[in-house]
Amino acid sequence: MDPPGTFYTVTSKEGTKFKVSREALKKCKTLYSSSIESTVIPLSNISGPTLELVFKWCEEHKGEVTPDDDRIPKQVVISDFDQKLMDISDQQLYDLILGAYHLKINDLLNVTCKKVAMMAKGKSPEELRRIFMIPSDEEIAEEEARKAREEEERKRKEAEAKEAVKKVQPAIEDISEEESEED
Repeated sequence: MDPPGTFYTVTSKEGTKFKVSREALKKCKTLYSSSIESTVIPLSNISGPTLELVFKWCEEHKGEVTPDDDRIPKQVVISDFDQKLMDISDQQLYDLILGAYHLKINDLLNVTCKKVAMMAKGKSPEELRRIFMIPSDEEIAEEEARKAREEEERKRKEAEAKEAVKKVQPAIEDISEEESEED
């Protein structure tokens, strides 16, 4: 068993290294085990900026009791620290949610998902589409029409190419016959 002051190096998918305390690493069910063999842990699916946010959160909340089960709590409280940490772009928040999910940090996953729920609260369908980048029915129809036009254009060009081949085919056959007569 490692002493409490032990630190680990976690490497992001780009190779960025993060020094993380053993106590903070306990928050990451995917990474932590009481018998971690190496002090260097590579992660190939999480970016450096996301890991930076994840480990800031883990260091801030180390030592807090985390339930062993995966049940969603009835009430999720977002602390001032968490609120400031999540004052990020929608894309960064999405990446943070994925990072918490992959590393199995349920408490972080709960607060990030609550943040998303708060973003959605009281919004109209159009506002929700904009926030979550959901295309409208009109945009979907336009995209389908564009794809249909492209497919029709492809078929037209293919038919033209086949017709052109049919027109030159006799000439190609004549040339082939002339070459075989010369041999």
